[in-house]
Amino acid sequence: MYSPIAAEQLKALIAHDRWAIHGTSSRPLFKGSNWLDSDHVAYMFKSIPGARPSKTANYNGHYYDWLLNGLPSWNCYPARNASLIGTTKHSIASSYARTGSVWRIVLPNDGRIAICPACDIWYSFNANLSQLGIDGYDVALYRLNDSIREAQLNYGLVAATDYLQLMNLLEEIRTNARKDSPSLTFITRRFIERIASYNGDLEVWLSELLSPSSNAFNLYSTEEYARVVKPMNNEIWSDSLCLLVSEDWYRTHMPEHSSIAE
Repeated sequence: MYSPIAAEQLKALIAHDRWAIHGTSSRPLFKGSNWLDSDHVAYMFKSIPGARPSKTANYNGHYYDWLLNGLPSWNCYPARNASLIGTTKHSIASSYARTGSVWRIVLPNDGRIAICPACDIWYSFNANLSQLGIDGYDVALYRLNDSIREAQLNYGLVAATDYLQLMNLLEEIRTNARKDSPSLTFITRRFIERIASYNGDLEVWLSELLSPSSNAFNLYSTEEYARVVKPMNNEIWSDSLCLLVSEDWYRTHMPEHSSIAE
């Protein structure tokens, strides 16, 4: 998904009018990374469906990733597991880079970009997820992910390995809800009670609760983003063909685009 680009090749690419060089102080995009080799001046990102499970999902399970990739309300959005994830805030990218590097993201003119309403997708569903008994927490999406996993383990159910299996797993959790499970955490108990008491189609309900429109997500073309959007501190993702340019090279060779808001 990431192919290194030499300096001369990068100069030629940047000079081409295909790329939206929108790295002004009001609309820059960044990615912090510990694993992209800083010996290279740039990379080309190419989306490959299913090839990028989120790094967070690797540690916390893939359930939320599959929901956002599979629910009908998300059909028009770039798939999370096939996208480049970044931020509009340099300091946030730096916190993810740690001992690594910060890269400027350059979109193509015909690209598209999805924008979270918060600095991280974990914080972006708090209000609606209260209907699933998951409230009073800053990272509600994480709690949803964790509750599904805890219920699955508690009832001895087979872990899901894709979106369709996940929807089947949720139905199994609903079916097993009446079993006494004293070992479950309070929030997982409440989550199970809520889905068990819902008489309709779980997929339709979850699609409504987690829909991008009701949770203030936005999807823009490159042109709309560069012309209209005034981001503050938002997670972003894109499945467009993108350039990732090292911060040092960007500042040296593109000073007119290099100012950043911390």
